Amino acid sequence: SIPINSAKPIIEDLEKFGTVKRPYMGVDLKSVAEIPAYYQEEALKLPQDVNYGVALRQVVPNSPASQAGLKELDVIVEMDGQKINDVIDLRKHLYQKKKVGDKLKVKYYREGKPMEATLTLTAEKLE
Repeated sequence: SIPINSAKPIIEDLEKFGTVKRPYMGVDLKSVAEIPAYYQEEALKLPQDVNYGVALRQVVPNSPASQAGLKELDVIVEMDGQKINDVIDLRKHLYQKKKVGDKLKVKYYREGKPMEATLTLTAEKLE
């Protein structure tokens, strides 16, 4: 079964537009917890106390993430002040709390340094 919180926006989009309009960041993701510890330290350069978040495996050129300055191997740890533990947390936040055109504030690590960016979400067409 699908929770009504997830189904309602999909039904509304289908009725209004004939297609589903989901917020789109333009990234390919991997939960940090699924990445071997040595890779977290060597490639992602995460601080020892950061063993959560979502690593960006790819950033689509000219996507909202790219335009906000996010890059491959950045690790998102927070969105709009909410801790992001894994890909599931990120998708829940994106699809249940955000709409196309909304701003999204992310905190992330790049080579061990904490950083922030704000994205403006565009539409991802799903048919």
